[in-house]
Amino acid sequence: MAPVTEPDTTKRDRNSTVDDHQARLTGLPRRGHMTVMVRGRPVRIAVSENEHTGGELVLLLHGLGCARECWDPVYTGDNHRRWLAIDLPGHGASARVDTGGDALAFYADLVTALVEQLDPGAVHLVAHSMGAAVALLAAPGLPVGALVSLEGNLVGEDCSLISRSIAGQTREAFVQIGFAQLRDGLCASGDPDERIWGAWFERADPGGLWEAARSLVSWCESGGLTSRWMELRHRTYLWGERSGFPMHLRLWLAEARVHEIPIVGHFAMNGNPIALAHAIRIAIDSAGTGTI
Repeated sequence: MAPVTEPDTTKRDRNSTVDDHQARLTGLPRRGHMTVMVRGRPVRIAVSENEHTGGELVLLLHGLGCARECWDPVYTGDNHRRWLAIDLPGHGASARVDTGGDALAFYADLVTALVEQLDPGAVHLVAHSMGAAVALLAAPGLPVGALVSLEGNLVGEDCSLISRSIAGQTREAFVQIGFAQLRDGLCASGDPDERIWGAWFERADPGGLWEAARSLVSWCESGGLTSRWMELRHRTYLWGERSGFPMHLRLWLAEARVHEIPIVGHFAMNGNPIALAHAIRIAIDSAGTGTI
């Protein structure tokens, strides 16, 4: 089912950094919304996708406080696969929903329901940061070809100071004070990546972000993500050169495909999208049509 194209009603970013960034991109040309049945109720999410001829699905999952537009730089015109980027609930142009207390588990159920609704022969999960944890939670119930993690969350050490800072506040404190402080700090940062993140961050629902951060820290510290990672047949881990190889993950990456993206940090899609796109394509192509 293709998304129904609708006018983009998202408020214009107050920081022009994202607009400047998007002006350099071709991106995923079809933007709209889809409705997915999750736990017996309809959930409406914002999506972007390519003009495609069918075949396998490449599902793109963003990180905490980000949006589907983060993936626009890596789309290089592969029309033989369906490339679909989504805004998780409470992020971007997708409204917040009641996640039942465990946001990542709800996101994973949404991903599972979405893939079942689209019914592809295989799905390749490409995920950044928090999105990788969501992908790992959803993977056991899906016909996964490749899972590509771009500095994805796997263990407790992967949770940044920001996610832990959010999770460490009460909901009321973060919604009323912490959200604005964090947003303003990102938007005023001297790091272009953080300014872009700040503009996406502003579009997220504060309560939804708090729930997502708490769920993320909890799952990473539980140890439940590593076993799911190791069960995947075709798993690839990518990291930015400025971030450095994650030595704390060396045991879990020993048998995975690993690749460094030159000259960039955590947001490799901003600083070196060509190299990132190439690495993603290699990972997907290497999986073929085989699934876990």
